[in-house]
Amino acid sequence: MSFQVLLSGDTDGGQSFTVLQAWVAGQEAQVFGWIETAGRDPEPQIRPVTEPGTAAVAILLTEVPGSSVDQLIVVYEPATEQVLYKPAVTDPARPVTVDYLDGWTVVDRELDAEGDSIVLLDAAGKQTFEGPVSSLLCGLDSCS
Repeated sequence: MSFQVLLSGDTDGGQSFTVLQAWVAGQEAQVFGWIETAGRDPEPQIRPVTEPGTAAVAILLTEVPGSSVDQLIVVYEPATEQVLYKPAVTDPARPVTVDYLDGWTVVDRELDAEGDSIVLLDAAGKQTFEGPVSSLLCGLDSCS
């Protein structure tokens, strides 16, 4: 078995998180998340299988201390220049990329949000990915 840590960090609210992929030789990679919050049991997350060429993976931080929203952690492919977030199908996309975050970004997401999506653009402004957040968060047995 092999694995690769894609991202590990901490939030301002004191949560620690890790996003990783693991795979068995010859098999597809699976995305996992690990979240630790003071006073709570660690929260493992199992996310979708990542097909070759997958442009983005994500985990969801819930019950963020001191926050009224969830935080969506999106790890994106290196060619991505900008990440856009659409809270609903009818809403315009808004930029969420933060320059000093290399290869990932944080999206403030309403609690129990549904119908939201992520759009990735390359340096030329060409769309390289658009998909519902739910497709990034559905694991083996549930969706966040």
